[in-house]
Amino acid sequence: MSTMKKFFTYFLLFVALYLLVQFFISTLMKEDYKDITDYTIKTESPEIIVTECKAAYTNGYIKGSVTNNTDKLIEKIYIRIDLFDKDGIYLGTESKEISYFHAKETVKFDIGYRYQNVNKIEISLTDELPEKEKITFKPDSMTETEYKLAIGIAAILGLYVILP
Repeated sequence: MSTMKKFFTYFLLFVALYLLVQFFISTLMKEDYKDITDYTIKTESPEIIVTECKAAYTNGYIKGSVTNNTDKLIEKIYIRIDLFDKDGIYLGTESKEISYFHAKETVKFDIGYRYQNVNKIEISLTDELPEKEKITFKPDSMTETEYKLAIGIAAILGLYVILP
């Protein structure tokens, strides 16, 4: 009987520890997402409605819906978001494809991105897939040469730790 009591006690401690760890992971490790209210929709037809637009320091997402308010079938269209920092410097572009978009149809979208310090977003529709542009380093951040050097040093240190 005492082994069952010990087992039950350890089981309860394990469950309590698991719940405590999950609580800390969800509250302490979670990034602070802030609402972005500075977004511009550059198209009127099809109609774009943004329901949620949030950004953390290193990433963010946009949720919304697109309604085909034309009277024709759109075979392929891309939702394009251009991302800018607080100074208006272009950071990059993300896009999502919508295929066979019927008249009066509404489609929900969710586009995630991984850019730092996004403060302004421009949303538009395009017929062509936007090309991913190379991210350039801003003058106040690390230069590309310093970045490559840091990656090289990190790789060497990683190999030193992994290999005996």
